[in-house]
Amino acid sequence: MCQAKNVFNETTWFTSNSSDLVITVKDLVSTPDISFTVVKGGNGSYSASITCQAERGDPPISFSLYMGEKLMLTESFTERHATFTLPVVMDQHSGWLQCRASNGNQTEYSRWLPFEVVSVAGPVTVQSEYDMGDNYAVIGLRLYCKAAKGTHPRFQWYLNQTPLHGQGSFFYVVDLPPEQSVLLLAVGRRSAGKYRCEVWDSFDNSTVISSKALYVDKEVLNRLPTLVVAVVFSCFALLIFLVLFCCLSGVIFRWKQSQQKSESSFVMDDRPVVSAIEMDWTEYNEDPEVAKAPREDELYQESEASEDEWPQIEQEKRTLENEADED
Repeated sequence: MCQAKNVFNETTWFTSNSSDLVITVKDLVSTPDISFTVVKGGNGSYSASITCQAERGDPPISFSLYMGEKLMLTESFTERHATFTLPVVMDQHSGWLQCRASNGNQTEYSRWLPFEVVSVAGPVTVQSEYDMGDNYAVIGLRLYCKAAKGTHPRFQWYLNQTPLHGQGSFFYVVDLPPEQSVLLLAVGRRSAGKYRCEVWDSFDNSTVISSKALYVDKEVLNRLPTLVVAVVFSCFALLIFLVLFCCLSGVIFRWKQSQQKSESSFVMDDRPVVSAIEMDWTEYNEDPEVAKAPREDELYQESEASEDEWPQIEQEKRTLENEADED
């Protein structure tokens, strides 16, 4: 409300009030989330109950359901959530769903959600992971249960024939639909036994698929597997064989070398000795500039020729002496 006054000499002469104006501060709607569950009807047909949920926003809120760009349903609600129903065709991808919410001039959009319902099918598998202690002993175990197919599965764990729900003294069940369910175990005497997992459709429990049983025991888990022992033993035996082979090869190689040396020395001893007379020195006379040393037989022949000439030499000597006396 607005008020106006006319004051003169501290005297109010005129006062006027405006009409009341109501101002409302509205909290805008947040980004909605979308999900759906499947319901089986009495005639065997299936339908999807689709929920659009906003965390904040003042009502009324207008929710709209789209499949692709096609508007399927729209309605204004006094709460922050809305529910729509659509028929379901099993094992078939029908499209992508999106929720849109608005409580003013701004519209918020949810994520796109595939509109597909697939029945649970096997096989159902259980995989394990170990938690090791300080001494490398197994103290904890995580079991993961998965089905080959199924968009809306439900899981149930069993120890022997006892169903496991929620949390116990040695276990804790965590369901993570639609992918898997996780069973956390503290390995001990109470947790020993056979574990298995059953899976079925959340909208139809007429078909239940069970996994194979997995035996869990603390002593068995901390025992070396037979395959590991066999591999280690085989590697050790192979190493010993390689060492022996190398040693034997070395002994044989040295023995062959000694045999070759003894045979070569025996051949050297039996080689005939070539005399200096029989040696052919022509192979050493490759350079014509090098003076040739006379051979022994040449020296011998020259010596023999000198002995035949001694009488002639003596005669010439006497002749020279007589000529000297006459002079």
